[in-house]
Amino acid sequence: MRYLTLIFFSVVLNVACASKEERLQKQMEKVEDIKNKYDMVRGNKLFFSNDSIRTSFTYFLDNDEIAIINEEMYTRNLGQSFNLHFYDRTKTICIELVQMNYEPKENKFDKHTADISIFFDDDGDVLESRKLVNNKPQEMEKDEISSILNHSKKILQLSLEDFKEQNKKK
Repeated sequence: MRYLTLIFFSVVLNVACASKEERLQKQMEKVEDIKNKYDMVRGNKLFFSNDSIRTSFTYFLDNDEIAIINEEMYTRNLGQSFNLHFYDRTKTICIELVQMNYEPKENKFDKHTADISIFFDDDGDVLESRKLVNNKPQEMEKDEISSILNHSKKILQLSLEDFKEQNKKK
């Protein structure tokens, strides 16, 4: 009996707690599925700014749910980034950013690029984060990830508000 109980709990634990790699793979598959959909409805182009950024973004709907936000962001420090935010029922599952910063240096600009991707599980925990600056891997700080996620939530909120407003007009 003891042996059966041990086997039962082992099986339940394996099924209930998918490994981090399995959860990451699941989120990557969701993102690929979203990228491969061509029948999404395009929402409005929206704008947002604060002291350090200004951004324009467009949301795309799949079955009346926001699935992607495509964003262009400009920063005060001569930087810009092109971002894709992927959602599953208003939960952020992935953020992909390509950032370019230009620094004045002796009558010209030095260009620095960063490619960032962050995957989140269904609870909002980071499954994986990758950052390449000028094609060299770098660690991402928790504050940086948090700032990116908070911004993603902000533009999702603005998109949801716009979508609800558009539905009221119908």
